Amino acid sequence: MTLKSINRKRLDKLATYLESLPKSYEHFDMDSYLVPDHAAVQTVKDYALHNGGVASCGTVACAVGHGPAAGIYVPPKMIFDDHRVDWNSYSCLFTGESGEFGPRWYWMFGGGWDEVDNHHWGAAARIRYVLADKPIPKDCDEPCRGHRQLYREFDKRYAS
Repeated sequence: MTLKSINRKRLDKLATYLESLPKSYEHFDMDSYLVPDHAAVQTVKDYALHNGGVASCGTVACAVGHGPAAGIYVPPKMIFDDHRVDWNSYSCLFTGESGEFGPRWYWMFGGGWDEVDNHHWGAAARIRYVLADKPIPKDCDEPCRGHRQLYREFDKRYAS
């Protein structure tokens, strides 16, 4: 499935935001969309409106969880009756995939990255890799250290 223009714009905006955060930014974790996971919409709105990469935010989130702070707001239809966000559906705004998560989702947003490259610039680099139409490894649902070489050219940590 090819990425649509709107997905590419959202991914670029998210990657640009993640790259703008300081290297030592501590409020990033690929293991969870937003901590606490049961965060209500008001918490997400507060985070999106006030974070802006400020380390005193106090909220930890993965790449997708940083979407609202990047200015990619959660559509009302993705908010449950109990005011929680449907993060799985929200993540599809970036990948263009629906239903089951596909290779693109696992490559950019999979929780397995928390053990391999749990850094916001690494997440941005994986997004840039996808935007460059590079081939996603077949075993992308099980990230390994060897995968890091694939997106290194897009990673700010290795920029010359």
